[in-house]
Amino acid sequence: METTQKNFYECIIIGAGFAGLSVASSLQHQNITDIILFNSKNSCGKPWMERYERLHLHTVAKESEFFGYPFPPEYGAYASREQFANYLDNSAKKMKLNIKHNHLVTKIEKYSNQQQQHQQMKKISWKISVQNNNLTSTDNTLSSSASCSYYYCNNLIVAVGVFDQNMPKMPKYEGMKSFIENRGRKRLIHAVNYSSTKTLGWKGLKVLVVGYGNTGSEIALDVIEGGGYPTSLIRSPIRLINREDYGRFRNMPYHPILKQMLPYDPYTNKLPEYIWKYFCQFFDMISYIVTRYRYGSIVDKHGIQIDKVGPIMGLEYEHVGPPLMDLGTMEKINDGECKVITSNITRLNATGVEFENGTVKEFDAIVFATGYIAFTNFFNVFGKEMINEIGIENIINAGTTGHKVKDSNHLWISFGGLPMMRHQAIVIVDEIVKSDNYKNSNKDGMKKNVTRKRSSL
Repeated sequence: METTQKNFYECIIIGAGFAGLSVASSLQHQNITDIILFNSKNSCGKPWMERYERLHLHTVAKESEFFGYPFPPEYGAYASREQFANYLDNSAKKMKLNIKHNHLVTKIEKYSNQQQQHQQMKKISWKISVQNNNLTSTDNTLSSSASCSYYYCNNLIVAVGVFDQNMPKMPKYEGMKSFIENRGRKRLIHAVNYSSTKTLGWKGLKVLVVGYGNTGSEIALDVIEGGGYPTSLIRSPIRLINREDYGRFRNMPYHPILKQMLPYDPYTNKLPEYIWKYFCQFFDMISYIVTRYRYGSIVDKHGIQIDKVGPIMGLEYEHVGPPLMDLGTMEKINDGECKVITSNITRLNATGVEFENGTVKEFDAIVFATGYIAFTNFFNVFGKEMINEIGIENIINAGTTGHKVKDSNHLWISFGGLPMMRHQAIVIVDEIVKSDNYKNSNKDGMKKNVTRKRSSL
């Protein structure tokens, strides 16, 4: 053993954001408490506070909270970034979890335990190398006292998220250098570096927002509210829905009358698959009619395409991400306060952008709301060799369902939207409790005897 501290746990969770805490909460509901979480940030809510200031959740409260830890009533239907960050930190304290903040997992290894003499060590599946960064400053600079420790576990849950905010997907165009030299480096940014128009001092500026997902549309609205003049570049078909309409649908399954009438699973709190799928298809049909009524004249006027995949079916079954939930940007487009361009960018120049349709527009600033490079977190944690052994397709399949990674040694992955990760936590813990590895470890006296219980929360 490399260290004398307690370094063997029944479950190790890498990541202490919503996914990691969801799994930890579900483990506790099964009376499994021999767990440890490693968080590379200095708090559970830190990543949310690094997002743009106007951010609110796009999921309703019932699908954004941990089992047994409801949102405070004052949060309303959609929590702000500050509220959700505080909720994560406060929930972690209430759960009394063993979380190692500022600890970065640098290596994961399958553990060869045949030669171990200690009975406890014979049940180990994974060895984890962890660097204690001792990040005490607000700018997350590394201290010189960073050290490495080793931890071991039966069951490993990787909950680091699909997208790494340190790896923004930033397109490259000819003329970017010329634009930056003329307008300034802070006038051409990715959405990860956008705070607010007021904070950036962009009042009165003409701002091009490239990308019209939930982030891009909300940034365009923030530019207006901050006194700027946005133009949204909308190139791809959008799965548009009014946020209040979406919220009504997502809250509908939790209505007390429906819960009495329909056969909900008391453990997962979900409807049977065949009923839920029909429910989603029905809502998509209704939402298309309502969306055409609300926005038909606007999208037709500006040449905005509506995706054929419905907002709910796309999220639940096509895995194409959440729908675009309009917060009022479409009304601003209709009023002319937010302009729209549907042509691709050809190049940038010193004062603006040239487009494929031949138009040239002047802009004072450009924000690329173009997303992030997927799965870099997993490559950083597992390493290329382990990724090749496990298979990226197996990681994706496991991450979208919550089931154990195929042909792995007690490895689970969790990522996706908040409702998806909430459900994955139940699936993961259910499989852990049923696994031979867990049953044997309890049988051999490694922990106290645990009686599995069903949660009706």
